[in-house]
Amino acid sequence: MLDRQIVVEKSPQTIPASCKSRRILVADDERAIQLLLSQALSLMGYEVTLAGNGLEALTQFSGSSFDLVLTDWHMPIMDGGRLSRFVKGQSPSTPVIMMTGAGGHRQVGEELNTNFIDSILLKPFRLEELEGTVRKMLGNW
Repeated sequence: MLDRQIVVEKSPQTIPASCKSRRILVADDERAIQLLLSQALSLMGYEVTLAGNGLEALTQFSGSSFDLVLTDWHMPIMDGGRLSRFVKGQSPSTPVIMMTGAGGHRQVGEELNTNFIDSILLKPFRLEELEGTVRKMLGNW
């Protein structure tokens, strides 16, 4: 006689309605950072598109619509500062979060034109900081 087992599967985690279909463009030249951010943001319920530099990100941004851009400051070909200017030129209401490992907010604010960025995340940052900043920028805090 065969024993039968009842298998109970966990129901999938429900993604809050405020996060559904929100699209985030992540630009960073370090592949490991891209993958970490992609995984973290995907687990938070966002759809993530990756770019390895500002020019690649700009091409993707121009060809699609995104709810938020998360970019590294220092990248080859086109840095995050130039990318943020183009993003705001095409879509002034799209939030731009700048990630950088250079100095504090004051130094970064002095070197970057903060008219084109909405928030700064200093590397290294905790995933809780990332989540809080993204939710705040998207208005679903």
